[in-house]
Amino acid sequence: MNGINRSLATLIMATALGATAVAQDDAADSQPGRADSDSNALVAALRDGATIELVAVIRVQDSGDVAWHPNGNTIQISDDWPDVLRVRADNPTHGFIFRFKGFKNGQGVGWDTALTSPLPGESVKEFLSVSGSFPDRRSIDIRVGVLDSWGPWQPTDADGTITNRVKVPGPAAALYRSIHSLNVMGTSKPKIGLNRNAVSQPLASLADYEIVAVDTQGEKHRRRGVGIWNDEQVPFFDLGAIDLHAFEFRLRPYTQWAEFTKVPLEADATGAEVSVTEPEAANREPFSGASG
Repeated sequence: MNGINRSLATLIMATALGATAVAQDDAADSQPGRADSDSNALVAALRDGATIELVAVIRVQDSGDVAWHPNGNTIQISDDWPDVLRVRADNPTHGFIFRFKGFKNGQGVGWDTALTSPLPGESVKEFLSVSGSFPDRRSIDIRVGVLDSWGPWQPTDADGTITNRVKVPGPAAALYRSIHSLNVMGTSKPKIGLNRNAVSQPLASLADYEIVAVDTQGEKHRRRGVGIWNDEQVPFFDLGAIDLHAFEFRLRPYTQWAEFTKVPLEADATGAEVSVTEPEAANREPFSGASG
């Protein structure tokens, strides 16, 4: 995307807030993933041949981090794994290492569990780390969502008002209609939230979104970091260096969920399971050539 400001502030990692591993009401029946015969791997097999594996759980401690397989067997921390994520005002107790195989360039993933996760990029890296603080828990459920293509960019006025709605194909049309405006909080460094109509499910369980600031020359500028509004993560922008004209946002819905349940937060614990859930919307016609 030409003209996008690539500079990111210290908040390079975003806290992905949303529902905690709750299956969608309109989801189809769960399909089993796969636990390999060596009892170490916990792998979700997706319908297109790609896989998502929960490789390890890491306990963060002053005396040295300790890692174990989802079956509870302790293992050495690999140099191939990314570091456990940390951001300001965050003190994680655990990190989780995921491995992604067979993902195409531009295919994205997201989490609707309350975890610190990496900012989405143009492609999914082989290994990703997420983290969270769970001092009094023995296990956790984690949902990893597979994202469809991006829908079209929806322009708004500088105050967040939607004047003219774009045509949206496929299953995301209702999602776009549920957003009636942007909430622009602040001036020079505003946080931008999505104002949605009354709905039964949080957006984090349905779709990922992106917001950009557009200057008077038509160039799009990405967020500088994230803040919290209504217990959800929202982007913030540093508008001091640009002549703001408008904002734009776009959405992409989830098509499959890899659900890792009863993930042990203590070594030597067992019982972790994996399944794949497909939202009903995944059976409808996806976007085609809508990414920008």
